[in-house]
Amino acid sequence: MTTATYLRRLILSVEPVEPDRLPGLDLYLPSGNGPWPLAVLVPGGPMPADVEPASEWPQYEGYGAALAARGVAAAVVGHPFHSLEALPKCAQVVRRGIAAARADRRIDAGRVVLWFFSGAGLLMGEWLDDRPRWLRGVAVTYPRLRAPLDSIAAPPAAVDALAGAADLPLLLTRVGRERDELAVAVEEFVAAAGAADSSLRIIDVPQGQHAFDLLDDTFRSREAVEEALTWVSGRLLDERVVQRQRLAAYALVRRPDEVLLTRLAGNTPFPGQWTLPGGGVDHGEHVQDGLARELQEETGLDIRIGALRDVHTLHHTARAPNGTLEDFHGVHLIFDGESMSADQQPRVVEIDGSTDAVAWVAVADVESGRIQVLDIVGHALG
Repeated sequence: MTTATYLRRLILSVEPVEPDRLPGLDLYLPSGNGPWPLAVLVPGGPMPADVEPASEWPQYEGYGAALAARGVAAAVVGHPFHSLEALPKCAQVVRRGIAAARADRRIDAGRVVLWFFSGAGLLMGEWLDDRPRWLRGVAVTYPRLRAPLDSIAAPPAAVDALAGAADLPLLLTRVGRERDELAVAVEEFVAAAGAADSSLRIIDVPQGQHAFDLLDDTFRSREAVEEALTWVSGRLLDERVVQRQRLAAYALVRRPDEVLLTRLAGNTPFPGQWTLPGGGVDHGEHVQDGLARELQEETGLDIRIGALRDVHTLHHTARAPNGTLEDFHGVHLIFDGESMSADQQPRVVEIDGSTDAVAWVAVADVESGRIQVLDIVGHALG
């Protein structure tokens, strides 16, 4: 029997936390003594009236536990979102739930982030239009941002309220396989945020579908959920975010139906994932010299470096291996490469480096997802 989507668990592995089940909301608390900053999670809809309350869905149990583990209290608000006509009542219930959570003595009422999911994006507008002083940020995940034109009950649309929230940090998690009617409104929101000079951060999941955090257990999906959790907790914990930019060079080396890939070691942020051979360019080092050094260390092959093929970029906020919270921008130069060692098998030369394996990998295994690769690999092959 197929499990209903709303009964699926969050794709992250999270240690369960037993919530305090209060009237209208479930409250997940970190261990130790508060008061704790608060993330309010507003589930999506509409859903049939006979299903379990959204606050008790495994998805939000997972998010609540994950936030509590990061030192943030999480309140999951239950609301009667069973039809678009119920939106005004839902908005009222959400307001009451937020007020009740902020009134709890274990909560720091002055540090709150609101996080809307799916159809609950229709409830976001009022918080942008009239921002409370205690609101530190608003996050929205695969949202529905406009109700049908004939829905007179819908609250103000978020896209129409952005002008009054230019200095409010916003987070959008956007999926590439979104339903057309939702994707159009999301792009309208992004364009309006740019026009209003809003502080909007976007997490893209290019191959993700609606409810990717339940349905698409892939490396990029898990990474995107972690990024969103880090953004939310970072807005609340007043943790200093350090900007870091890294220049790296890589080679796309192919032979018929295969590509040369290296596997990241356990001392890297993405252990076990496969990527292109190459790496960081040292300060003052010529790009091709740095690439030649990395190729020798990681593959042991004589590789001729050709022309610059493409540029790949990566931008996210995440915790570095040393514990620092980084606003990281990676600039990756991708060069064509040709192995001049036809009869030689690749091998890792550097000991205790960032690479623990190197191999010729079938392109079909990369494209099918059988081999887990970083985004740069698909970018280069595409």
